[in-house]
Amino acid sequence: NPKQQYNPKKKLFLIYRPNTGKQLKLETCADLKKKYKKVPSEDALPHWLEQYNSSADTCTHAYWRGNCKKAGLGLVCEVGLRCRTYYVLCGSVLSVWTKVEGVLASVSGTNVKMQIVRLRTEDGQRIVGLIIPANCVSPLVNLLSTSDQSQQLAVQQQQIWQQHHPQSITNLNNA
Repeated sequence: NPKQQYNPKKKLFLIYRPNTGKQLKLETCADLKKKYKKVPSEDALPHWLEQYNSSADTCTHAYWRGNCKKAGLGLVCEVGLRCRTYYVLCGSVLSVWTKVEGVLASVSGTNVKMQIVRLRTEDGQRIVGLIIPANCVSPLVNLLSTSDQSQQLAVQQQQIWQQHHPQSITNLNNA
């Protein structure tokens, strides 16, 4: 049974799910009664915790159906995950911008947009950089590690940061 919060002005409820958190859509009491059955908190707790713990690394498809087509093909499926890994290239990225753009276009396709993000890590460090799709990380690291410019970049700062909480990422601009 999802956690609920009552909105007295509109008589709507806000739903919290264990894997995806607060939902955007408010629901009426009648809608909730159609979808859910009220159970005591102590009965719901083990099921809530199981889904919460599973959603750290298991997509919704695998959790509810037992398998995922994407995962079956060896690909990463992030549908319904509460934790995701983001690769962010930071530091003096302007000097290697065209190289990064070339790798992203060759691996991800011609219509790829380079996205600049601002984030704060769990330890409070603030980072501004470019989001790098997971399938571009290895080719980009190989390319930049052979570049003279990237040697200076590597000394100044780590090239790739992993961020595990999508809630902390705020879009600055879509390039």
